Amino acid sequence: MAKQAGKKQKIGFDEARIEKFVASLNAKSDARAERLLASQRKGMEKYIAFLNARSDVRAERLLTSQRKDMEKYLARLSRESDERLARITRDAQKETARYVGSLTENFQGHVQAIAEQYDDIKQTLNEHSRILNEHSGKIDQLTYDVADLKTESGERISKKSFLGLEKRIDVLESKI
Repeated sequence: MAKQAGKKQKIGFDEARIEKFVASLNAKSDARAERLLASQRKGMEKYIAFLNARSDVRAERLLTSQRKDMEKYLARLSRESDERLARITRDAQKETARYVGSLTENFQGHVQAIAEQYDDIKQTLNEHSRILNEHSGKIDQLTYDVADLKTESGERISKKSFLGLEKRIDVLESKI
């Protein structure tokens, strides 16, 4: 046992030395690990940048394709809307033209009726004016005759004669 104990001492481990050795290994290992991690990090960053660029290109292609499809759709929609609007406008113009034509015919019919009535009224008025002129002449003649009778007889006309003349004038006026 002593031999073994001595051997242990002969072989003896210097703990401080071992700790120093382990620390140096750890330091080397940490430095290697850091370099390895830095290298892997750079590689991953490059790969991520590559994926991002690739993804950006794909996204841009997809967006460009979608934009073109949307522009085609909007152009078709605009064309269809323009055609519908033109058709609606044409139909509205035709309907308006028919309506205005109907109103024009109706208005012309009313104007024609008024014109005919005006002509009839004008003829009636002319005839009445002619009759009034005749009556005025007859009344003037009667007035003259009555005045002449008064002056010829030198006397006053009796009330009875005057009433008789008045009745005759009324009969003549009623005929007119």
